[in-house]
Amino acid sequence: MSDAADGAPGGRAPDTGIAPRVPRNPVYALFVTNQRIRGLLASALRDAPIRSDEYGVYSAVYMAGTLTLTQLARSTGMPLTTVADYVHSMVERGHLERRPNPDDRRSALLRLTPAGTETVNVVMPAFTQAVRTLLDELEMSREALQAALDDMAAAAERATERLLAEEPPRPPEVNDR
Repeated sequence: MSDAADGAPGGRAPDTGIAPRVPRNPVYALFVTNQRIRGLLASALRDAPIRSDEYGVYSAVYMAGTLTLTQLARSTGMPLTTVADYVHSMVERGHLERRPNPDDRRSALLRLTPAGTETVNVVMPAFTQAVRTLLDELEMSREALQAALDDMAAAAERATERLLAEEPPRPPEVNDR
């Protein structure tokens, strides 16, 4: 099968009468799956005081207790600048506090305020219900899913390191005439 038939952009999946099948290209399949899960969480948290993507960042801080901006970016897999935007919003709402880091004066320690912790606790039941509903629909064990996701995350990190160490391919020259 060609990449297009495997679900890469431009290919068409057969009509099954339900949601379109996930493409066979694993990276594109993860992209599509991520969009569907974002939709699930947005629906589940539609009445929440924060957006579902924000809840992920709140949860990371909640689970860590105290951490630096760099640690938060690493734990969420998000770019540092994106995490900094979330942190700014959380501080503005009074949900996050920054304290000097006694081990490194160049960084700050981040911690949820009582209002931030309350926000997590308010949103958690709806989020938990969405996760339970999703897991109920899976045809594999939670453990098998977690192992596959852990393998994919580790492979992505190794592949990134490999690509960064290699000479990037030269783009074709463009004739502007």
